[in-house]
Amino acid sequence: MTPSQIAAIAAEVREALAGARVDEVVATETESLVIGLRAEGRSLRLLISCHAALMRVHLLEAEAEGERDTPFSELCASRIEGTRLAAVEQPPGERILRLWFGGEGREGVALVAELFGRRPNLVLLDAGGTTLGAWRTFPRGDRPIAPGVRYTPLPRPEAPPEEGPARTSAEWEAEFAPREREEWLAVLRRRLGATLEKERYRLDGVLRGLEAGLEASARCEELRKAGEVLKAHLDRVPRGAERVELPDFWSESGGTIAIELDPRMDARANLDRIFRKYRRLREAKERLEVRIAAFRHLRDRLSVALARATESVDPAELARIESEWRKEGPRRPELRKKERGPSGVRVFTSRDGIEIWVGKGDAENDHLTFRLARGNDLWLHAKDVAGSHVVARTGKREPTEETLLDAAHLAVHYSKARGSGGAEVVYTRVKFVRKSRGARPGQVSLADSRTIAVRWEEARMARLAAGGPESGGGNDEG
Repeated sequence: MTPSQIAAIAAEVREALAGARVDEVVATETESLVIGLRAEGRSLRLLISCHAALMRVHLLEAEAEGERDTPFSELCASRIEGTRLAAVEQPPGERILRLWFGGEGREGVALVAELFGRRPNLVLLDAGGTTLGAWRTFPRGDRPIAPGVRYTPLPRPEAPPEEGPARTSAEWEAEFAPREREEWLAVLRRRLGATLEKERYRLDGVLRGLEAGLEASARCEELRKAGEVLKAHLDRVPRGAERVELPDFWSESGGTIAIELDPRMDARANLDRIFRKYRRLREAKERLEVRIAAFRHLRDRLSVALARATESVDPAELARIESEWRKEGPRRPELRKKERGPSGVRVFTSRDGIEIWVGKGDAENDHLTFRLARGNDLWLHAKDVAGSHVVARTGKREPTEETLLDAAHLAVHYSKARGSGGAEVVYTRVKFVRKSRGARPGQVSLADSRTIAVRWEEARMARLAAGGPESGGGNDEG
């Protein structure tokens, strides 16, 4: 704006708002201060922009978009809300506007708008000319602007400034409203994009750590094979040996396998030690696989949110994306599922809010099915393969399709069928599950059952692991 254009707006403000009472002061996302005033029974707004590409001052008809509180807007609100606009001054030939506020028993203050250069500014002064605060502070330099420092006006320009045609507030608003909205969108996109990119970087780091742990835990299968070989040749292990080489019946070439031993233990104790380590690594591997799936699912959701934020041209949608992610992001998948249920049981929640219990081992499976579950609860197990007992705590209620699919996925995941891309799962009421005399722990028979064919859904398992609200669909029941 040229000095003459600022002068024209100053005259318009004097005519419309002389003696008007200040009702509200707010800032916007696009570096503007909006002062709401009331005069002669009508409300008006005065906008002063400190944005280098949008700097201007004029009356505003429409509601300001992207309002927010800043330390400076709150300072201005505390000093001028409830006062009246006493005077509007524009030094001749300068791109400066001074607004004086006072009355109503309050100390007078001046708001100085410096509308020039790459860093336009707003400065709030007390009656004596001392700076109370500023949109931009410059504590050092030839002309410091900071709280407690006396304000130094700019020297008058020697050369006459360029002039432009006088324009009304309505004309300024019509020209700048689209640009203001585009800048607001850009601010929202930048802020949301930075937040989501930071979170994606964090998730990638977490996943790298988890995947490294999974690679280390993959040794569990080697330990199991070593344990089986040792078990078959216990009589060939000398006492006090630190290492033994035994025929490897897992090898197609018929070679040998070297097994590290603890010389302080006999062969049986070493066997127990190896299988204990195997079980620990196997359980760690299972936990890591579930957690990795959950974090990958969360990262995929974040990528979708980033794509939406980049393409959106609607501030309301950007606000929704930010709100959704603030609700979703803090719910991090846990290393272990919360054990709200008894010891030895993994606890999950179906999409419909039904608790699903999964046994951790053979003895725990028996305890879950015959001690903890109720007769009308839903019982599931991967068909014809070893795996955990799964109980959906439905009681007498008929399970929904979503609860059945969630429980069936858990039955597949915690069985030898994991990784097969799908499997059949048998299900029935707990009251139809029988334990034969002399049967091994975890071994049962069914008096009645049905079968569901599970087509594996990674998103469903990830949601179960993370406790999220979404679910897939599309499995066939028979």
